[in-house]
Amino acid sequence: MIGAEFVTGSGALTESGGRVVKNVTGYDLHKLLIGSLGTLAVITRFNFRTFPAPLAGSRGFVASFPNAEGALALRRTIAQSPLTPLTFDIVSPCLAQIFSEKTPTTSETAVFSGDDREANHYSLPPIGNWFHPREWQLCAAFAGAPEVLDRYTRDLTLFARESRATSTVILDDTTRPSMWGRLRETLSMLLESSPATTIFKLSVLPSHHITLFAKLQEIANHASLAHAFVARAGGTIYFALLPPSANAEATTRLAQAATQILNSVSPAGGDTTLLFASPALKRALRVSDGHAGPGINVGGSSRSDLPLMHRLKSAFDPQNILAPSRII
Repeated sequence: MIGAEFVTGSGALTESGGRVVKNVTGYDLHKLLIGSLGTLAVITRFNFRTFPAPLAGSRGFVASFPNAEGALALRRTIAQSPLTPLTFDIVSPCLAQIFSEKTPTTSETAVFSGDDREANHYSLPPIGNWFHPREWQLCAAFAGAPEVLDRYTRDLTLFARESRATSTVILDDTTRPSMWGRLRETLSMLLESSPATTIFKLSVLPSHHITLFAKLQEIANHASLAHAFVARAGGTIYFALLPPSANAEATTRLAQAATQILNSVSPAGGDTTLLFASPALKRALRVSDGHAGPGINVGGSSRSDLPLMHRLKSAFDPQNILAPSRII
């Protein structure tokens, strides 16, 4: 992203950056909008620098494991190798089940050279029999010249075999969208999976994932709540609690679990944010946190840069009218 146009909380139409890469004077205010979740401004335009799609197209790789340890071991092996996949995700069994049963409502757009460009949009194809929804999945995508694609195919297959994967598959341009379209729409699919879906964003170094996976599952199981999550390559985890109903009893169990989850990464020096929750759950968390207004536990765990976030919020939105429940 090299530029943006947006309206601040005070109603000012603002531009930052430009339409060419060489226009780099001034502050990159538009970069502050990344991940701001509507708390700073209403975005009206983005300018992106784009790159040509590889002529040979792209490929996908999916390896299945009976446990999280196997998927994490393979991810570690790939991360320590010369390979640099475009995407790199670990999918929990419950999320894999959702992927196998549901199709996102958002249509797919042709991007790579092998995609169907005759139609502007097309529906995602269903997951094939190469997918094992009751297992852990490590998913990677890669692109490049034919020689690069052959190298990735050979090395990833070898790494998976050494990590004791139960199955591996290489997806071509006809089957790749069925997986990566769902990975792209993970949050929307989770929100559609329960009447009271609660989603957390946890940011912690990948080296802490094995301990965190076990902790999150322990919290959810103790509260008798279905759960699903995806772990991105950089360390970010999107963890969802999926109660079957939105009644008071479910809200109580959600509040108890959410309080534990919001504090779960502090020992590892990470950060947790509550991305999506029902109004009832937010009210319950504020009461339990003892704050009259939206507490830190609603917007995320206590962090050292919170005063700086408040100053930015005050500068962009002095009257706190944009997504007021996100930050105190």
